[in-house]
Amino acid sequence: MTKLYVRVKDAIQNFNHREEGQDGFEYLLVSGVVTVAVVAAIALGGPGQMNAIWTAVKDAVVAAL
Repeated sequence: MTKLYVRVKDAIQNFNHREEGQDGFEYLLVSGVVTVAVVAAIALGGPGQMNAIWTAVKDAVVAAL
């Protein structure tokens, strides 16, 4: 039983100290939050509001060129 306890304790400590793939997970988490925010903005603003935004962006780009 003591060996099992030691193995579980070591596994938990190793799990807490591993950093492999941590950056990828953070980028995935941030992109998920951004995606949810964009979908919420589209849902709350409606298609007409999005058309107005895209038109303003297009006009600004054309004016800059």
